[in-house]
Amino acid sequence: MREPDSSEMEAPETLPGVGEAICNCRACPIGALDNRAVMGEGPRDAPLMIVGEQPGDVEDRAGRPFVGPAGRLLDQRLAKAGIERERAYLTNAVKHFKFVRRGKRRLHKSPTTGEIDTCRWWLERERAIVAPRLVLALGVSAARGVLGKTVRISRSRGEGIALGDGAEAWVTAHPSYLLRLSGGKKAEQERLFDADLAAVKDRLEELTR
Repeated sequence: MREPDSSEMEAPETLPGVGEAICNCRACPIGALDNRAVMGEGPRDAPLMIVGEQPGDVEDRAGRPFVGPAGRLLDQRLAKAGIERERAYLTNAVKHFKFVRRGKRRLHKSPTTGEIDTCRWWLERERAIVAPRLVLALGVSAARGVLGKTVRISRSRGEGIALGDGAEAWVTAHPSYLLRLSGGKKAEQERLFDADLAAVKDRLEELTR
């Protein structure tokens, strides 16, 4: 029997409703893996929404977004920029952890564009409910989830992109990318990441005056 596509489902009108619905979503193969849906978290009226790629192994086990190594790095960089995580709504473009097994380990596997596009329906429901003024996309997958198209971080970072609902999207690297670097390249990418967050903070203050 064919699983219903997300677009055929009734759109939830509350965040708890979205959370319940994504637990039952099998519109793409990721939802059929041995994992659980990880809902976004944060204030219902947060002016800033931060979007990552997908839950990792730690997030899948905890049932919360951005609590693994990349999340801890993000917390440090947000604090440095003067952005309070508690006032932002954090979520992911894809709601389930995609992985391959290597013995007892579950190794991250990037979602395909088709899987990101399928899960975009849920991300748009969260955006419609929270109605943030600014959406910060962390990495290429998150940017596609927000914008509906693939962009290059180097060409898109540093400026706002108008969204159809009146919000602005900003694009930067994913913290997990910084964790994989070393030496001079790591220092340069950290500088760019910090500059992006500083620009987001300034623009968010302009939008919420």
